[in-house]
Amino acid sequence: MKRTNLNGAWPILIPIVLFLILPLSTLPGLFDAVFIALMGIALVIAALIVAALATSRRNPDRA
Repeated sequence: MKRTNLNGAWPILIPIVLFLILPLSTLPGLFDAVFIALMGIALVIAALIVAALATSRRNPDRA
Protein backbone atom coordinates (compact mmCIF):
# COMPACT_ATOMS: atom_id res chain seq x y z
CA MET A 1 0.00 0.00 0.00
CA LYS A 2 1.27 3.45 -0.88
CA ARG A 3 2.22 5.56 2.14
CA THR A 4 0.72 9.02 2.26
CA ASN A 5 2.93 11.81 3.54
CA LEU A 6 0.83 13.71 6.06
CA ASN A 7 3.60 16.13 6.94
CA GLY A 8 4.12 19.31 5.07
CA ALA A 9 2.22 22.47 4.22
CA TRP A 10 -1.35 21.16 3.95
CA PRO A 11 -2.48 22.37 7.41
CA ILE A 12 -1.61 25.99 6.53
CA LEU A 13 -2.74 25.76 2.89
CA ILE A 14 -6.30 24.81 3.82
CA PRO A 15 -7.23 28.14 5.49
CA ILE A 16 -5.46 30.04 2.71
CA VAL A 17 -7.50 28.26 0.04
CA LEU A 18 -10.72 28.77 1.99
CA PHE A 19 -10.11 32.50 2.39
CA LEU A 20 -9.31 32.81 -1.32
CA ILE A 21 -12.42 30.93 -2.48
CA LEU A 22 -15.02 32.25 -0.03
CA PRO A 23 -15.18 35.86 -1.38
CA LEU A 24 -16.17 34.47 -4.79
CA SER A 25 -19.56 33.56 -3.31
CA THR A 26 -20.48 37.26 -3.28
CA LEU A 27 -20.41 37.40 -7.08
CA PRO A 28 -23.87 37.05 -8.64
CA GLY A 29 -24.70 33.49 -9.60
CA LEU A 30 -21.60 31.88 -8.09
CA PHE A 31 -22.92 31.06 -4.63
CA ASP A 32 -23.90 27.47 -5.50
CA ALA A 33 -20.63 26.73 -7.30
CA VAL A 34 -18.57 28.10 -4.42
CA PHE A 35 -20.66 26.13 -1.92
CA ILE A 36 -19.99 22.89 -3.86
CA ALA A 37 -16.25 23.71 -4.02
CA LEU A 38 -16.15 24.37 -0.27
CA MET A 39 -17.93 21.07 0.41
CA GLY A 40 -15.27 19.28 -1.65
CA ILE A 41 -12.54 21.00 0.35
CA ALA A 42 -14.31 20.03 3.58
CA LEU A 43 -14.31 16.38 2.47
CA VAL A 44 -10.58 16.57 1.73
CA ILE A 45 -9.95 18.10 5.16
CA ALA A 46 -11.96 15.32 6.82
CA ALA A 47 -10.04 12.65 4.90
CA LEU A 48 -6.69 14.17 5.88
CA ILE A 49 -7.70 14.37 9.54
CA VAL A 50 -8.84 10.74 9.54
CA ALA A 51 -5.63 9.66 7.81
CA ALA A 52 -3.51 11.61 10.29
CA LEU A 53 -5.35 10.07 13.25
CA ALA A 54 -5.07 6.57 11.80
CA THR A 55 -1.35 7.04 11.21
CA SER A 56 -0.73 8.38 14.70
CA ARG A 57 -2.60 5.46 16.30
CA ARG A 58 -0.65 2.95 14.21
CA ASN A 59 2.71 4.46 15.33
CA PRO A 60 2.26 5.52 18.99
CA ASP A 61 5.96 6.24 19.48
CA ARG A 62 5.86 8.85 16.72
CA ALA A 63 4.91 12.19 18.27
